[in-house]
Amino acid sequence: MAIELIGNGKKRFALDLHTKSSEYLGVDEFGRDRFDTKRTEIGELVYKLKYSADMSSVSKLVGCIQQNIRGLEKLDYLVPVPPSKPRAAQPVF
Repeated sequence: MAIELIGNGKKRFALDLHTKSSEYLGVDEFGRDRFDTKRTEIGELVYKLKYSADMSSVSKLVGCIQQNIRGLEKLDYLVPVPPSKPRAAQPVF
């Protein structure tokens, strides 16, 4: 589900939202906050890629891009969000 981003300049899109909802569950026995997070399909794929290095998510993400952003071959730019930290499998690159 591509989302058009409104603003100055040319048309811009985000592929989708990442999170549908997140409910705080409290603190676990290790002192870490726990959440029950519901993600979009794309959000779940990105999560698996970033935090589990699940490379099978890449082809599924590409499929989502092809289905949801028409006219991709006519884009002037594709701007990724910069990575927040180094990872073994860096999805941004």
